[in-house]
Amino acid sequence: MQMLENEVRDKASASASGLAVPLREFNLLRWFSVISLLIITAVAGGLGYVSTRFVVRDSVQRDAMLTAQFIQAMAQAEVRHSQLPPGTTMGELLDPRLDQQHLQFTPALAESTRVEFLDHVEHLPDTLLANVYARDRTIVWSTNVELIGKRIEADGDLDRAFRSRKAVSASYHKAEDDREEQKFLREPRYLFIENYIPLFDSQGEQVMAMVEIYKEPQDLIRRIQRGYVLIWASTLVGGALIYFGLFWIVRRAAQMLHLQQDRLVASETYVALGEMSSAVAHSLRNPLANIRSSAELAQDIANPAAQKNITDIISQVDRMSRWVRDLLVSLRPVSDEAEAVDLVAAIEDTYLAFIQQIERNGVRFHFEGPDAQWVASQPLQAHADSQQPVLQCFGSHAGRRHADCPGQCTGWPARRIRAHRHWQRHEPTAGADGVQAILHDQAGWPRCRPGPGQAHHGTFWRFG
Repeated sequence: MQMLENEVRDKASASASGLAVPLREFNLLRWFSVISLLIITAVAGGLGYVSTRFVVRDSVQRDAMLTAQFIQAMAQAEVRHSQLPPGTTMGELLDPRLDQQHLQFTPALAESTRVEFLDHVEHLPDTLLANVYARDRTIVWSTNVELIGKRIEADGDLDRAFRSRKAVSASYHKAEDDREEQKFLREPRYLFIENYIPLFDSQGEQVMAMVEIYKEPQDLIRRIQRGYVLIWASTLVGGALIYFGLFWIVRRAAQMLHLQQDRLVASETYVALGEMSSAVAHSLRNPLANIRSSAELAQDIANPAAQKNITDIISQVDRMSRWVRDLLVSLRPVSDEAEAVDLVAAIEDTYLAFIQQIERNGVRFHFEGPDAQWVASQPLQAHADSQQPVLQCFGSHAGRRHADCPGQCTGWPARRIRAHRHWQRHEPTAGADGVQAILHDQAGWPRCRPGPGQAHHGTFWRFG
């Protein structure tokens, strides 16, 4: 039993502590601004990187293809222009160690043709280094004479070019120290391209020699740099437009959600006030009935001097009872559709309801306006138009003022003239906070001036 009581106590304390923890407000705008910034930055950076890599790779491959086509076409042209027999290729002539093995032409002819071709290769524009490899990976010619005669063993690109029998290219930003063949006469400044161009035998099946060319194409580099600037600028501008566009949309949505949340709180407050008002109105009906019954009994036995006061009591009780009935009717759910209401007629009804109080206090009533003024308003059953409670509230306060108001009345205090929440009451006397609530519910608002110590002057605006 003791264990059960402890468990129940623990559960109760846990539930109480859980209820005590306030709910944290979810800041939609802050979370979206941070998360979307990270996502858009990552996506934009990834797209920019992929685009730049594609531009560089495609440009390098394009330049390598053009270089290979040029070298192969130049080799064929040199063979045709010489007196070599048909079927001879430049690949068979580039290795000087094989000059004595040619039976159809002399070594001198082979050497002259080779020298003419290599002279064109040496004077290619933007060339850093040019090497010619024999089948055994030995450099048989180079623009750097220190490399002639060296055998390159571990070069994956060279081996792949011999095996695939296709042109192979690669791009570098600086020379690699472990590459023996990368001994440039001058250091590259930015980007250089390595091209392997195979030269075949007469059948086109076996690679007889491999031409390696290192180039630093200045025009291509400038184009790549311009592509970098264009890609990253467009990426940044596009990402910024997407981010700020979505940020503006979410900011508007957050403002609307905040406004709807405030309206929801106000609606819940109005519902609670309506239930309280309904309970108070029901509670007032019996006391009002008792007051009227007592006044009627007193009227039969009272002296003539008190008859007038008793009659005033009965009339005021009847008026208050009518207001209670109107209040109960107005608390019922209203339809969403507005109907036309004559505002002038509502003013006349309000004046007739307060005519005795107005005449008794010496208040002057004056109305300036058209004979009829129709406005759109929510129907509240019978003649209890939504505009009439506003007029009744204003007329009730005006009826209690004296004709010499500038010297005696208090008017509306300055704090009441300032905007408050519609359901709050800040003064114990002469309150008209309900006016703001009614007008706010009808898409309007009041303005009362001038201030303390002066007469009431109310102006009511409404759109609808």
